[in-house]
Amino acid sequence: MPIVYTNETTSAATFFGAIISSTTVGNIAFTAQISNPVATPSTGFLLFADTSSRLAWKGTNGYLRVLDASANTADRVYTLPDSTGTIALTSSTVNLTGGQTIAGVKTFSSNIAFGSTGTATSTNTPTINAQTGSFTTAVLAAAGGANTTLTVTNSLVTGTSRILASIGGYTGTYGTNGTPSFLAVTAGSGSFTILIRNADATNALSGVVTVNFLVF
Repeated sequence: MPIVYTNETTSAATFFGAIISSTTVGNIAFTAQISNPVATPSTGFLLFADTSSRLAWKGTNGYLRVLDASANTADRVYTLPDSTGTIALTSSTVNLTGGQTIAGVKTFSSNIAFGSTGTATSTNTPTINAQTGSFTTAVLAAAGGANTTLTVTNSLVTGTSRILASIGGYTGTYGTNGTPSFLAVTAGSGSFTILIRNADATNALSGVVTVNFLVF
């Protein structure tokens, strides 16, 4: 037999909800309330269907928690992971910690912030222990077609790291003062090297290169 809860203070009993149980069926039925509960529980919570028939509960701090699945066009299953953590909202900044696997094509509508960042100036052997960084070299003077090796000490780098590096600027005049370009970027244990090639066959480099990098 179902247990039915009604408003017995009025002349006509009003259906509030029911607990229905049998050998094959069991459920709790809630009717939508005409207003949210005024009372705040001293312990536990108040569970109800709000004015829009959404699952809601009111906690001891007096605030409501509401789950809204009214946009569903079919039966849906929402699966929570078997781990402790925080549910991220699409409208909020998401901070990912630990290892993450992201599959498929993702579209980002704004900037992506990567961990720590660091800088150094006027050196071909900077120490920047950060995920992203920027540094300026000493004045480079490699002859046409010659190479210069930059060594970046970085405690985050391992032999399997991926380094994304780019030239952010050159104080020399391209062509007249050679053409700096990246030939290779190689990760090692605690450091990575960048091989800069003067792509100009005739004119030597004569300027400072700004290097930007990202460690994956």
